[in-house]
Amino acid sequence: MKKVAGWLLVVLAAGMVRGEPVRFLADRAAADKAGLMFWLKSVGITNQADQADLAAAWEEDVVVDVALRCRSYALLVPVLSRHRMTARNLGRVREAVLAERPAPAAALEIVRCYPLAEREAFREACMEAIPVSNMKSRPAYARLYVDTVLLGGQGIGRGLGDVNGMVSALLAGEHLMLGEAGACREGIKAAAVTLARERLRAEGLSFVVRGGVNPIAERVRPVVEALNAPECEGLEASLRALGCDVADCDRGDLRRVAEEWRQAIMRGEAKAALNLMLGKLSVALGPDGYNRFVDAYNNGTGGGQ
Repeated sequence: MKKVAGWLLVVLAAGMVRGEPVRFLADRAAADKAGLMFWLKSVGITNQADQADLAAAWEEDVVVDVALRCRSYALLVPVLSRHRMTARNLGRVREAVLAERPAPAAALEIVRCYPLAEREAFREACMEAIPVSNMKSRPAYARLYVDTVLLGGQGIGRGLGDVNGMVSALLAGEHLMLGEAGACREGIKAAAVTLARERLRAEGLSFVVRGGVNPIAERVRPVVEALNAPECEGLEASLRALGCDVADCDRGDLRRVAEEWRQAIMRGEAKAALNLMLGKLSVALGPDGYNRFVDAYNNGTGGGQ
């Protein structure tokens, strides 16, 4: 053990009034029909009858019909992004995604394109119906991963990020890998630097290092010290001092599972889930305590070298 895409559609009921044309598709067909048909094939619309239905008028209902019938979520993404879809068709797409349970990335790409007022409820429903692989038992990290990576398009620990989400992922009583814990720590430190810089600017103070004192580092120091403390003691308060709205987290579950996992690892009973336990142990014990644990494991009876 070491120390620390493209465009989406259903069959119309008889006599139903069809929706407005999806204008950007109609315009593209007029400018380059062959190119558009080639693209339709690339997103799974390969049947000539489906292509003919679309080309007849590019009406919204027909586009949604064909996309859902062919399970072409890659067709729906640009339609949702560039065309104001009716409430009825938004509902049809949502129901299809929740019923068919496509890959999480595909489902959340659809969610990302939904109107803001509906996005949160749709995302929650997707997370319930389509759990992210290997994350069903760790909802705090799954939520952070979905929001930051799948919906936000950036890596955890990069940019300002979701500070509350990273704090929750660190302190929840659930599995966490070492790399994931490290990414959360780095993300929180990066956010603290941004907040410290904003606070100094608001107070009219300089960022310049003088006499060996770095004003930003001094402001961020309590956050760094908390991240290195067992159970990240004082983390929430240090972030609030920088102006971040972070609620206190209960550490009872973290303390309980960390002790259970520590004992199981030392007995050699946790090899299958070992990697999922180590990140949370590094949080519960702090870097120094974690390194002492690793020394005891490597030199003791836990069976690991």
